[in-house]
Amino acid sequence: MAPTMTELTGIFARIEADTGVTMKEDFWCCQSCGHAALDGRYAFYHQQDTMSAVGSDLLYIAFSCEDDDDTTTADVVAAGLREAGCEVTWDGSARQRIAIRVIGSTFDPRGDDDDYDDYEDDEDTEEE
Repeated sequence: MAPTMTELTGIFARIEADTGVTMKEDFWCCQSCGHAALDGRYAFYHQQDTMSAVGSDLLYIAFSCEDDDDTTTADVVAAGLREAGCEVTWDGSARQRIAIRVIGSTFDPRGDDDDYDDYEDDEDTEEE
């Protein structure tokens, strides 16, 4: 199953409730900022992932790990996604993010009339 954005929100909520792993959607601008903003066991996709999913129908999900070999959180998240019927692609290592097939056109949070540049954080805009 390739979920829509709305369906994925429900899947993330169910995984979080069932496992205690914090699940975040469209979280922060990039992977580095997302990891820096979270503690404990978590998984998320960031704004660049959201924008990429619009055109590719693939969504990449980052996850927490204690060290380079720790896949505890990813194992739980991948299992939850599979249980929900998602098509999961992941090599089982801490070095690769989890990928799921989605209906990318439902992931565009900007609407039809906005440009990608308008999706930037307003704090980065210089005032005249």
